[in-house]
Amino acid sequence: MISFKTEDDEKIKFPFKFYSDSIEYKEEREINLLSSISNLNNKETKIIKSLFSKDSDWTHENEFRFVIHLNVLETKKTDKRGFPIHAYVLPEGQIEAIYLGVHANPSLERKAKFWIKTFAPSVKLFKAEPCNTQYKLNYRKINI
Repeated sequence: MISFKTEDDEKIKFPFKFYSDSIEYKEEREINLLSSISNLNNKETKIIKSLFSKDSDWTHENEFRFVIHLNVLETKKTDKRGFPIHAYVLPEGQIEAIYLGVHANPSLERKAKFWIKTFAPSVKLFKAEPCNTQYKLNYRKINI
């Protein structure tokens, strides 16, 4: 997970269409999303809206999501299975923190530390760990 600086929204400008919004936390989700949509315009709206909802168990995240169509991004490389890697270079200084998942391996942690030391020394690094007493994650700060 990547946390972006948002206090100065004027600096966050992208040369493509994107959607951004706070996550709506719900108890239930639409099961037959595509089959319940009758026309194309409504379909896109409903699909985009569905990307900004999440189970209410995650309300502690207070998440804000950013979604773009992958076809607007460069694809100079592919992954090991041949799938294109879509990339966009962010404006300098926009990344605030990087959060590694519970199962992130030591190699990924080393790569993140190297990237931060080399290119973005003000970025903070955290690692998710399961909480022993609640169904949530705690984030431990990693010293670079």
